[in-house]
Amino acid sequence: MLKTQNPIRLAWFGVALAAVLATSGQAMAQGKPAPNDPIVLLLKGNWVPVVSAPNLGLLGVNLNDGTWIVNDIHSVSSRPGSSTQNTIIGKVYAQVTSALIAYDLPGGVMLMQFTAGAWDMNPVPDGHGGLYYQETWDLTILVANGVYSEYQGGHNHMVDRYDSLAGGTPGNPANGPAYESCYCILSIGGGLPLWWTSN
Repeated sequence: MLKTQNPIRLAWFGVALAAVLATSGQAMAQGKPAPNDPIVLLLKGNWVPVVSAPNLGLLGVNLNDGTWIVNDIHSVSSRPGSSTQNTIIGKVYAQVTSALIAYDLPGGVMLMQFTAGAWDMNPVPDGHGGLYYQETWDLTILVANGVYSEYQGGHNHMVDRYDSLAGGTPGNPANGPAYESCYCILSIGGGLPLWWTSN
């Protein structure tokens, strides 16, 4: 029976099975399940200036100093019809001048800083007088607490579609409205990121 099977497929199956068994063995030896890594989140909505933000307990960060903007964080689900799909689960705060961004999520907070990426030099008209900017961004997770503590020192890779609406300026909603749809892939540090940046 094995002689009729594709030998390359069998070899790949053997490698995959060995990897699964090794991973399971490591998790059992540590006495706890593997972490939910990576996490995928969706930043989606209109950026607006912060009016009254909570104190996230981040040293040196004052979200109410007039330099921060805020948007929504949504859950991500690939299963059509899911009742939790596209649900707002938190807030994202950005300070354009310092390249800092903070995620306020159930169970903890993360502070990150942009380290790579650039604005799309060939934006596409959005059909309403504005422009779509499509790019990728990379960030380092500076602080992570609560259930996200293992992500401190980790990475955030953003795949972004930023709509600078009519009269807007890229990256500066104070100069006009902006709508963003951005997938964020957050991974634990200690190794290479799970991606190659395209910028």
